[in-house]
Amino acid sequence: MQRKHLLTILLFALVIFIATPTHSQSFTVVDTVYTPPNYQDGPLPSTLYLPAHGNGFALVLIHRLGNTPAAFTTWADTLASRGYLALAIEYPDPVNGPSVFPSPASAVKTAIQFLRKNAASWHIDTSKVGVLGHSIGSAIAAEAMIDEHHYAKFGLSDTTDDHIDFAVLFYGLYDFERYTQTDLPITIAQLAAKYFQLDHTVELSETPVLHADRVSAPLLLLHGTNDTRLEYRQSTQFSDSLTAHAKPHELILFQGQGHVFDEDASNQFTAQGLVAKDSVLAYLGRLASHSAVTPEVATNFVLDQNYPNPFNPSTQIDFSLIERGVVTLEVFDMLGRKVQTLIHEAMEAGAHSVKFDAGNLASGIYTARLTTNNGRREMKMVLGK
Repeated sequence: MQRKHLLTILLFALVIFIATPTHSQSFTVVDTVYTPPNYQDGPLPSTLYLPAHGNGFALVLIHRLGNTPAAFTTWADTLASRGYLALAIEYPDPVNGPSVFPSPASAVKTAIQFLRKNAASWHIDTSKVGVLGHSIGSAIAAEAMIDEHHYAKFGLSDTTDDHIDFAVLFYGLYDFERYTQTDLPITIAQLAAKYFQLDHTVELSETPVLHADRVSAPLLLLHGTNDTRLEYRQSTQFSDSLTAHAKPHELILFQGQGHVFDEDASNQFTAQGLVAKDSVLAYLGRLASHSAVTPEVATNFVLDQNYPNPFNPSTQIDFSLIERGVVTLEVFDMLGRKVQTLIHEAMEAGAHSVKFDAGNLASGIYTARLTTNNGRREMKMVLGK
């Protein structure tokens, strides 16, 4: 019944024409509900932008804090006019509302399933369903990506795949612990405490920078270097973690730009937003041609995730070298202060292991940094006491 109702609405929806015929096409806009009947958070609205001649790609658009799906109108128009189906969704607010984990991420996963369920009707390739997030929307998207196929945990049916095939994430929050910079009334630590209901174990298990190894799709990260709401190192740190685990992604930093640098108060593209738009379209084009850029990952040394992790009080760090060279292995705390130098010497090629004893350190997140003549790798370790 719900699908029939939606299709009826589509017949009467407004068809919008974009002026540049070389790159644009007509598309249909319609408001709908993307959640199934009896959904745990009630019916959640969305706006569907349906191209007349789609290219098989579909994106769930996840707005920033304090906004609605309407905030994505310019982005959605741009995507739909170029053949990308866009679904701008509403989701439970993790800051201003009563929502707690896992409701927001569940909503994103539900939207992904909604698109796949309607793939035949809307000419969607089920292997080309991704997300575009802004700010807290990016954080929720990243959270959903590291928890794929955990259907019972998120209260979802396992009859439809919740896999996110790609992601475009603007100025997101990926680390609840190390970076505290924000101009919001609520601090990042307070947000995390509220969202995860003071359960630090759950918080650590849902922090994207700690679990880049669980990301199974390519990402494009974008951030302004003068962001006073969410520090741009949120994105560079996530990028470093993805690189350490050889996960395909790209990072674009916009020098001197603040938070929400891509849109003005009327949700129209700024000058830098036009650059971001072209970058996103180019990235999606590379995905479409199966030639998405994979970051250059050094093959002459590898830093593995420590084991066990979390640990108390000691853990093993493994790494391998293909050629002889000077190696430095250091450990830093959440504030970037060096707490131990485990190795600083010339080492032969091959596999190596070192024990990190943290018996005299406080519980929390630590960074192991491996540096050679050919580059640097980092990974996060969780000490729990």
